[in-house]
Amino acid sequence: MKPIATQKSKSTNQTKAWDKLPKESSKAFAAFQLYRNQGQNRSITKVSQTLKKSRSLIQRWSKKYNWIPRVNAWERFLDKYIQECRKDEIEKMNQRQIQTANLIRDLAKKKLDGIKNPEKELTIPETIRLLDLAYKIERSALTTTNQEKNIFILRGYNFKKYDKDAKN
Repeated sequence: MKPIATQKSKSTNQTKAWDKLPKESSKAFAAFQLYRNQGQNRSITKVSQTLKKSRSLIQRWSKKYNWIPRVNAWERFLDKYIQECRKDEIEKMNQRQIQTANLIRDLAKKKLDGIKNPEKELTIPETIRLLDLAYKIERSALTTTNQEKNIFILRGYNFKKYDKDAKN
């Protein structure tokens, strides 16, 4: 994954909502960070227990320093960051799939061009299956733009349509 962006925005140089606020004490900010980093199961009670501070103090800090909107901003930022990382990984996966498809296609074409003794080499139906597979991989990698790229295209791939040809 890419490193998470620095606290200051490059374009506006503004502090992010989840950064330490100007009048927020270091202790209050540490409590906020603990709360923020608890994830979906976060609670003021957990923060007060971990820091051995009263629950009422943690509640006051939460209200005074707007923890809930700051956490919401943090989660939106993380979600966007994760989506960008996944986008990059999906693009890399597509490039690998295209390269694999090209190799399979080239192998199948060589086999088709060079078949001298079909019973000892790759059969024509096997070669057709390889070509079909290569084109499906390549087409999927080049044309699919949504999260369906993560679905392995061979799931449910039907080789049976070529089995009839092999028997004839």
